Amino acid sequence: MKRILTLLTTSVLVLSFNTATIFAAENLSSKPSDNITQESMQLTSDTEVSQLFLNYINSALENQSELVVTDPSGLDITRGFIEIANEDIKNNDYKHIRKVIQEQNLSIAYSETSKNEQLNIQNKSSLASVSGESVSKKFYHIATDTSGKWRKEWVTTVSGTFSYGSTFKINSTSNAAINLTTANFGAGFSASLNNVSTSSSYSGYVATFKASYKMKASLSIPIGNVNGIVTYDFGDYIDAFNASPSAMQN
Repeated sequence: MKRILTLLTTSVLVLSFNTATIFAAENLSSKPSDNITQESMQLTSDTEVSQLFLNYINSALENQSELVVTDPSGLDITRGFIEIANEDIKNNDYKHIRKVIQEQNLSIAYSETSKNEQLNIQNKSSLASVSGESVSKKFYHIATDTSGKWRKEWVTTVSGTFSYGSTFKINSTSNAAINLTTANFGAGFSASLNNVSTSSSYSGYVATFKASYKMKASLSIPIGNVNGIVTYDFGDYIDAFNASPSAMQN
């Protein structure tokens, strides 16, 4: 545990804050999702946390068995993070939880159900029973655009399916899918995932689902009698997770 807490206090910030220039007006390469949820409370300063963050962390800690927290090197520090987060929540100090995530560049992901949705399939050619599961995880991100002007947060959901036989060894996976679930960007902004690439793989009893993308947001700005569009770049991201047959986790 001492090693985990040391990692939480010594890791460096990589993705949460970016520096560079404002990108001039341009068309986004993908349209915003119609399923994006806009949270009412905006992230306005270091002294408050948004409703998006509160909702996400509370849901993540309610599903601790499905929560995975890793540091930038990929080391699983879930247990240490949960202990710190639970103590902070007792003190109603959500700001410290957000600070740890930001400064240590932690990857936070969880599933809302304790068991994966099971899909029953019948292999007619061999008359052997084949099982499958649908899995997904939600990823929280907070970042400053490359100009250093805007700090925004969002949640993505990565999902996929896999199948396996009676030995629980995985024999196929669907391609991963990703959507922008919640975007706390505020009025005038249109957020979207760009340059999206998804993949899946499996080995033995583990399936891996992966999605990479560039996060952008366009802002409509009145210029005389017309509206100009400025596009802001919030960086490149990889959201990925592993899944195994739920029966093996009981």
